Amino acid sequence: MNWSGTDSGWPTAAPADLPAAVAVARDRAEEILRRAVEHYTRTAPPPLDVHQPGPADGPDLPPETAPRPDPQLLLRVARRALDGLTPAGDFTRPAADLLTALGRDLRKYGVGVPHHEAAAESLIRAVCATFGVPAPGSPTPDGPHGRHGRHGRHGRDDDPSAGTAPATADAPTTATADTPADTPGPVTGVTYAEAERLGISAGTAELLQATELAVHLAALGATEDADHGQPATAGAEVLEVERRSAEVTVVRLRLTPPLTWYAGQYVEVRTPRAPGVWRHLSPTFPGNPEGLVEFQVRTVPGGTFSPTVPETRPGDRWVVANPAGDLAVSGDRDVLMIAGGTGLGPLRALILDMSRTPGSPAVDVFYGARYPGELVELTGMLGFADAHPWLTVTPVVEHREDAPGVMLSRHRLPEHDPATMQAGTLAEVVTAAGPWTGREVLVCGSPAMVRATVEALVGNGVDPSLIRHDPLI
Repeated sequence: MNWSGTDSGWPTAAPADLPAAVAVARDRAEEILRRAVEHYTRTAPPPLDVHQPGPADGPDLPPETAPRPDPQLLLRVARRALDGLTPAGDFTRPAADLLTALGRDLRKYGVGVPHHEAAAESLIRAVCATFGVPAPGSPTPDGPHGRHGRHGRHGRDDDPSAGTAPATADAPTTATADTPADTPGPVTGVTYAEAERLGISAGTAELLQATELAVHLAALGATEDADHGQPATAGAEVLEVERRSAEVTVVRLRLTPPLTWYAGQYVEVRTPRAPGVWRHLSPTFPGNPEGLVEFQVRTVPGGTFSPTVPETRPGDRWVVANPAGDLAVSGDRDVLMIAGGTGLGPLRALILDMSRTPGSPAVDVFYGARYPGELVELTGMLGFADAHPWLTVTPVVEHREDAPGVMLSRHRLPEHDPATMQAGTLAEVVTAAGPWTGREVLVCGSPAMVRATVEALVGNGVDPSLIRHDPLI
């Protein structure tokens, strides 16, 4: 896209309306983000204090070991937000929800209100530099009201002194090729009058306004959580570590201060043995005032996080943050739950929550794994079913005999008799046991299992709008 310049010293951005400006911004989003990050790094205040992980026999790790916000994540959010920007300059509900979720997520990095203010300025300056226009608040080469006077391109000049003052020597008159111009004065709150004074097109001005709105929505997500008493992070002391199988480790912790999460949600976790990463884990029971939490973690060979979990020791200090997710049971329909391996965790939390309330709907749980020995929570689930008539549990295995090394001998239990288990994949067994039309369906497990199971259910007549699962990451 070509932009024409003027003899005022500033080029004039061509996008005449917001959709045109959005198209340019989306195409150059990576460039805009790079410039914004460079400016933010120079100008933002230090991060707020948040919890840091530490080993049982040592101090907390220094903040320098903490991961930084992922630039690729920020880029994806920026593009999705641009896709959700309407011609009127508002964000669609999904885009607004994404931005508020980003604000909540950034709290774990020590990002607060002053940082959002710095982010707004950095983004606006980056957009202006990328579009080749002056940042709001900039002086212009021809004076405080621009080459055409106070009314710019309309040619009206109500002030006879307008247009005579030279640009100040210490104020840059162009943005550099790589960084936004650090012009004096505020850059947020751009108005059409200010844009007209600087020769910025209406479309570009509306994009700057939308940029400020996007940061405001992110800040709103953070402040809403803070106002409701949700801490940015919680320290978590490891109380117990249990190897349930060769691949599954159960870790129990106590949070200080307690976080508020709902049954079925997941949280983000950082540990002293993998301090550079945050990982999503699902608590296996609902939030509680005591701050107790339990995670089931399957070791993924070659992973950066899960292979370190079996090395965890009591007394280690983890960090937990940012409860999220919307897996829930409405209570209006009977329920079908499908869990692959450690995907049982959030469903188990929902079942525990339902057991507290009389009149629960019927719940059929299909709990599957590759081998019998990987059904590490089968004993507990069968115990729940014995105690609650509304609950039925069906174990499913792809292979009736354990492969060598799958099950640690001390965890072999009578309930692991392969003769009591259905053979096949979860998708095969569940669809054969149907039909499940009219059921509320929750699916948890690996992305491949979730995709295959959802596809099979929809192919067998289940309404897709009744199927819920966590994001497939």
